[in-house]
Amino acid sequence: MKTSTINRQARFLVAPGALLLILLVAGVLVADYASPGNLQNIGSQAAILALLALGQMLVMLVRGFDISVGAVAACSSTVAALTMDWLGTPSIALAVMAGLLFGGLNGLLIAYLRVQPIVATLCSMIAAQGLARLISDDGQPVVPADASTLTDLAFQNIAGIPLLLAPALICMLLVGLILKKFTLGRHLFMVGCDPQAASLVGVDSRRVTCLAYLACGALAGLAGAVLFCKTGTGLPTEGVSWALQSVAAAVIGGTALQGGTASVWPVFFGVLLIQALETALNIEGVSPFIAEIVMGLIILVAGGLDRLILRLFSSSTAYGES
Repeated sequence: MKTSTINRQARFLVAPGALLLILLVAGVLVADYASPGNLQNIGSQAAILALLALGQMLVMLVRGFDISVGAVAACSSTVAALTMDWLGTPSIALAVMAGLLFGGLNGLLIAYLRVQPIVATLCSMIAAQGLARLISDDGQPVVPADASTLTDLAFQNIAGIPLLLAPALICMLLVGLILKKFTLGRHLFMVGCDPQAASLVGVDSRRVTCLAYLACGALAGLAGAVLFCKTGTGLPTEGVSWALQSVAAAVIGGTALQGGTASVWPVFFGVLLIQALETALNIEGVSPFIAEIVMGLIILVAGGLDRLILRLFSSSTAYGES
């Protein structure tokens, strides 16, 4: 097996390994942590971040990132809440469309106008925050007359799996299939590895990059719809930390910051790792400020493990070949 292949496989082991360690330690030290109800709660809490991290993975795959995903999700939840009484359940589709519009804006700015991702997505973040405040009476929660049908459905379980997690799981299955079996998936990897080389063999790098940001926006919109289904309320100021958490989950899951390397399910394990840790700290009554510090340290350690594993595999392979 080639060294590069071993390296790619090794980096995807960090998230599941770290998650298993946290579950084992917390299961021993934290009361009732391993109960079925708490594990289902971790799954429910992961529903929104999983969608955002999946979108983040796609844009990181083509050498980008998106810091607007949290604001777009919050804005989309507000759109769903505002239109719920008028449209009913189809308001969920409007939330996804709102995310798609922001994703399209990011794709246009970055892929075709050559604006740096940090600048383009910062503009989108500010625009989404401003729009959410504008349509929600200066950031006040938007409560429709009746969203009980969606909220009741959201907290059902099927075979022990929270129904709230279903959109994320379905999207991950679809994205995983696209990356492995479809031409678009191969083009995403090619653009991430070397955009110039991809263009030389006929791949439209700008189109592929734009599609990645479109998908990221749509997934952020869907995350906003899930947020609305979970709370029954549009929350225009929610999601301040979601952008950084989505990047962290993707990196912990082995997605390369330099592009060209990503895998769906390790990113999902990265999401579960973050939620499992947050849940353990909450049960123990740890101050939210201390919890944020601990979260940062865990993310740093997990990212460092990624580099350590790569070095160990590289050195062992080099020794075997000498």
